[in-house]
Amino acid sequence: MKELLKRNDIVLDMINIYVNERLKGLSDRDIKNLIQTLSKGGSHFSTNQATTLALSLSISRLIAWSFKIHNPLIGKTSTISTLALSAYGIVQEAADAANRLKNSANFYYQLLYRQRLEMMYFLIEPAFKYIRYPRFGDVEGAIYDLGKLLEN
Repeated sequence: MKELLKRNDIVLDMINIYVNERLKGLSDRDIKNLIQTLSKGGSHFSTNQATTLALSLSISRLIAWSFKIHNPLIGKTSTISTLALSAYGIVQEAADAANRLKNSANFYYQLLYRQRLEMMYFLIEPAFKYIRYPRFGDVEGAIYDLGKLLEN
């Protein structure tokens, strides 16, 4: 609980964990393809490690920002979510969402679990219902998944 209070933006943290995982194993060429596709053929980027990290955080911030626009509860809840978890209904909803994630995308559940964020997954679960779960180095899947998240 104390670790959750230290975080500035739980939603951004969870999305960034997912985006980082989706970018793993992609070549520089794949990253460039992903950037061009998601930005609709925008400007040229250097595809080194720094660009990959910057891209990951940028995509994560855009997705987190769009969640807050479309669901004002998330913006409010992500900053005070640990206080709200004291209510039984929310705790049950969080546990149910974490179990669904564990059964459908164990890799992502484990990533969140290591950061002690798995019980907060319910905040972003609605946007993740269209996500296909990744294969390492799958650029088309990454483009599809990140594009779907950006649509939210």
